[in-house]
Amino acid sequence: CAHICAHMQPRDLVINERLSQPRCPWRGICTLAGLLAFLALLSAPQHSDRPSSTLQSISLTVPAGLRPAGTHLGSDDDVAVLAPVKTAPHGTPPLSRLPQSRPPPKAQLSPPPSAFPPPAPATATPVALVQQPLPNCSVLFFHHLEKTAGTTLRSVLQRHAQLGLFDFVSFVNRYNKVQFQMVTHRVDEALRTPGGLSGLRLAVEIHIGGGGYEQFLKYTLPDLLLLRSKLRAAGCRCNLVTLLRHPLLQHLSWHRHFVNERVPLCFWNSPHDCQSRMSMALACHGGPSVRPLTRDHRTAVQAMWDAFDLVGMTEHFDSFLVLLADLAGLQRPFYRIQLGTAETTAAREATRRWSARTCASLTADPPQALLE
Repeated sequence: CAHICAHMQPRDLVINERLSQPRCPWRGICTLAGLLAFLALLSAPQHSDRPSSTLQSISLTVPAGLRPAGTHLGSDDDVAVLAPVKTAPHGTPPLSRLPQSRPPPKAQLSPPPSAFPPPAPATATPVALVQQPLPNCSVLFFHHLEKTAGTTLRSVLQRHAQLGLFDFVSFVNRYNKVQFQMVTHRVDEALRTPGGLSGLRLAVEIHIGGGGYEQFLKYTLPDLLLLRSKLRAAGCRCNLVTLLRHPLLQHLSWHRHFVNERVPLCFWNSPHDCQSRMSMALACHGGPSVRPLTRDHRTAVQAMWDAFDLVGMTEHFDSFLVLLADLAGLQRPFYRIQLGTAETTAAREATRRWSARTCASLTADPPQALLE
């Protein structure tokens, strides 16, 4: 108290009008606290059997539902005696000492039984969506045509790569031949190395795009067919897959994506057979300068699709994904719908119905939703 009063500023002192002397407001409180402490020391019992150190017990009030495990409770069930705390030897007798029959063990708080009930035993094992195990060797080549939900399938394959289930090489195109040569070199090395196919799970997205000649048909496809025959002969899965879309719906999606309604559809001079062109790596842009396809082109495209293992439809993407999971051994055939509203769900159901009709039928009697 003297230390506190000595360092008080003049504005903290109270002037006694009667004595005209500064008075410390803490002096009476400190004097009373000292007197109480002195009376407590006089009333405390002396322990001469432990002159070097003293032990001080701590009493802890514990709720009825939560008590330290291993502690002894007295007559009052709400008071638990914890382990003694050793204080420094200073010759001062302890302030309090509660009787103990034996030294209590270390207190360990345990939750009440009702706070964490035991889990109920499982009645049945949940059925997994994919019940086949991860294949030891599986190679998948996906021929991506634009505006056919290829980006959605890419996200599925990317998820498998993130989880370490498949390796994924994305966007192999005609402008970077080294990319495709790297893939073929890796597969060839695995075929030549003893045990090299063990654990080989590879997905490749071939997104060639349009050009001036039939690169995929003349160069890429023969290499893929040769690799597939070698891998299957060695006991490894290998599948060629693609997605096609209703020609009219793909044409409208192409217009919205690339033209972005800057040119009205009735003035947009673009070929109507873009999927056939892109499947061979021919250009679909350029309007009147694009050469028309011949009968030989169409025969070659049909022969190419016949050589594929799975040709799906965008309008039935879910069914395609289930079949693909069975073929390639995919473990996570999930994807996220960008707009999962009631309107978009109804629009997808409408496109599934439209896919059963020909372009001539849709042109002669177009549905109102298609016109909108």
